[in-house]
Amino acid sequence: MFQLFDQSFESIAAQCQSDEAFSLSIHAEESDYIRFNHARVRQTGHVCQAEATLFFQKASTKSIALSLSLTDDVSLNTQRLCDALIKARHLAETVHDDPYLVPFTMCESSEAGFEADLPSVEETVAFIAQTAHDLDLVGLLTQGRVFRYVRHTKGVRHTFKTHSLVFDYSVYGERTNEGKIQSVKQIVYATRDAHMSIHESLVKARQQLCDLAKPTTVLAPGNYRVYLEPAAVCDILSLFSWNGVSAASYKKGVSALTQWIDGKVTLSPCISFSDDFTIGLVPRFNNNGECVPICLPIADKGQFLHMIVSSRTAKEYGLESTCATDGEGLRSIHMATGSLRKEDILKVLDTGIYISNVHYLNWSDPNSARITGMTRFACFWVENGVIKGPIQDMRFDDSIYSLFGDAVEGVTNFVEKLPETGTYDERSIGGSCVSGLLLKRMSFTL
Repeated sequence: MFQLFDQSFESIAAQCQSDEAFSLSIHAEESDYIRFNHARVRQTGHVCQAEATLFFQKASTKSIALSLSLTDDVSLNTQRLCDALIKARHLAETVHDDPYLVPFTMCESSEAGFEADLPSVEETVAFIAQTAHDLDLVGLLTQGRVFRYVRHTKGVRHTFKTHSLVFDYSVYGERTNEGKIQSVKQIVYATRDAHMSIHESLVKARQQLCDLAKPTTVLAPGNYRVYLEPAAVCDILSLFSWNGVSAASYKKGVSALTQWIDGKVTLSPCISFSDDFTIGLVPRFNNNGECVPICLPIADKGQFLHMIVSSRTAKEYGLESTCATDGEGLRSIHMATGSLRKEDILKVLDTGIYISNVHYLNWSDPNSARITGMTRFACFWVENGVIKGPIQDMRFDDSIYSLFGDAVEGVTNFVEKLPETGTYDERSIGGSCVSGLLLKRMSFTL
């Protein structure tokens, strides 16, 4: 596939004029999509697609980006890309100079491939249908390969491909006396031993369904001991990419983590995480062909280390670039583990709230790094290390400096690999490897 992209690139590069440069960025996939309802297949589809974006620069001062879908006909693709180059050339004459435009430069090239040992999609579908036949299961199975390609006229070429399975599903219980239907949400990511991973996930889902059938506990607002599953921790960590560790956000005065970045506060010594590209979920390179460090530490034992800095932001504010994408977000979080064992979680929590998932997250007071959100899916009240039943949905409002700071009592000795699950326009890539957190307190307001 990458050789076909090279053919088109070389043809249009030959038409590039002396004061012009461009980067060709391509997202492609070969994926199967299987939708389940009541644990039965309701919709299937095989997608083979590629989307190209031409990033054109004129005299290193003007830029235009044009996107188009590719076909399996290399000649047609080449002609359409040549037409796009001509269109970009004309459009560039109508735009103002960009003082912070980063010209393409010669840097390292790369090739990265992460293959998987997976059963056929037909075998996996049959396994799910058999193993979950008695469950009210709704979900989406995606399996296949995703490709990324960037090459520009200054001599840089990057290729990335990854092969994986993601099973994103929910299981619903019986309607309660109050008329509510409780549910469990699970995400399975696998590159090998897929059926074992799906089986273990379904075992957990069944157990949580049994716990959800117990009487619901209605809790008053206040502070409670809490265990956050890795999925909940991952969602909270995602806010670090939303006006958090972005250098542009910091320099514009809108970062919610300014006090941490400035060293005025620290997080718990138990908290360390990096943007780690050895995981194989996402490529290191950006559309300019720049490569981020293979592992960029963000927090080390609670201390802030690095912001996420694009070359554009670096040029505007006189900073050192980390070669980030324009969004300056965390793309492949890897969180350090602690010593809390899975089998000890309920015992050590003792009495408090077990939170599997959260949603509706947002900054509630950015100046003090306060966030708000809701509990969701399988969240339980625990007494003396025993799950008593589900809790009524609650809203929390607390500071990152507490949730990842002095409230931290323990970190699990395991991580869960949680992939991006979006399928809008294309199959998303990226994700995180995140631990669970035991908190001595968390503030609930409603």
